[in-house]
Amino acid sequence: MSDKDNGGAMSGSVGTKDPAATTIAFIGTRHTFSPCMARTVGSEIDDASVARFDSLAGFIAAPEDVRAATRIVFIDSKCAIDLLELSVDDLREFGTAIRAIAYEDVSEIAPVFARLREERGIKGFLPMHVRLDVWLSIIRLLASGGGYVPDELMDHSPQAATEPAGQQAGGVDRLTPRENEVLRLVAQGIQNKTIATTLALSEHTVKLHIHHIISKLGVRNRTEATAHFFERMRV
Repeated sequence: MSDKDNGGAMSGSVGTKDPAATTIAFIGTRHTFSPCMARTVGSEIDDASVARFDSLAGFIAAPEDVRAATRIVFIDSKCAIDLLELSVDDLREFGTAIRAIAYEDVSEIAPVFARLREERGIKGFLPMHVRLDVWLSIIRLLASGGGYVPDELMDHSPQAATEPAGQQAGGVDRLTPRENEVLRLVAQGIQNKTIATTLALSEHTVKLHIHHIISKLGVRNRTEATAHFFERMRV
């Protein structure tokens, strides 16, 4: 299998195999999904070509025949927040491809685990830290249409993600000190990038904190979280 970039994609094999071959796409950086990894998947998964895209937007902008041939899309956990923010029209561009999340650190994905499954139809989660044979078995399972959720994700997912909203009314008391800091800055109208600089965090981490806050408070967005914050200040 040959690998070359196509707008950040390892997709040189697309269209070079049998026309009936399907594509396994990986969305994320070369650091997460290396060319060596792509060659391994391409050689171990029957009749599969492999493509990599740097971002969700890169996949959505790919030629229609590439997207139509894609059987499954593995999305780096660092793109999970962006996936939650895609419009309905953008999601349609994935066609019938199965969407799964690949992750290294379970704590990165746990805060948005429930939302990814319920709002974006994520069927599987691919741990990147397991043995190669196990890793390939999970890919085969998901590519064949099965689902897979590691026990570690179920164990680490916040209880707030499954509690009814009515039970979360006092959720602000369960926010961590860092989440309270983030909420205070959000309530001041400060943008994520500035919050990240102020708290010496990455913008991705700030987004995860905000989604975790929203889940714990039982609200729908940062505007309602802000209203909740000021209501709390009045008490």
